[in-house]
Amino acid sequence: MDQRYVCLIGCLLFAGCVSVDTKGPFAASRPTMLADMDQVVIGMTHAEVERFVEQEVKIGYQKNAQDQWGIVTLKNPYRSETFGYDGKQYVVEYYVTQIKKADGIIADDELVPLVFENQILKGRGWDDLWRIMEHFVN
Repeated sequence: MDQRYVCLIGCLLFAGCVSVDTKGPFAASRPTMLADMDQVVIGMTHAEVERFVEQEVKIGYQKNAQDQWGIVTLKNPYRSETFGYDGKQYVVEYYVTQIKKADGIIADDELVPLVFENQILKGRGWDDLWRIMEHFVN
């Protein structure tokens, strides 16, 4: 048999032995969604949103004083702002949806703002927040 065919068959056999772990501990690093915002839609009441969004998210593990591992959690919403304008009450709640970098800091790109006007969801995400805030500046 020609040496080229032997080499080709050998390469094909060895290539079939490779597997990629997409779920295990050695999977490629990518942000994990901690809070599911897909079910949150404009027009929902504040109470409806609270039923769909996790009020506490698990972000990691750390050892405690007894040298045992414990879960690190954060409360959602992570922070909120309240203001009034033209007889309407606005609340902006910032929800932790993912941890992009385990640096001990919750950055804005790890949060999703939800904007409520008189307890009704009027905006979801940074683009909606800036669009709504433009009305107050102009």
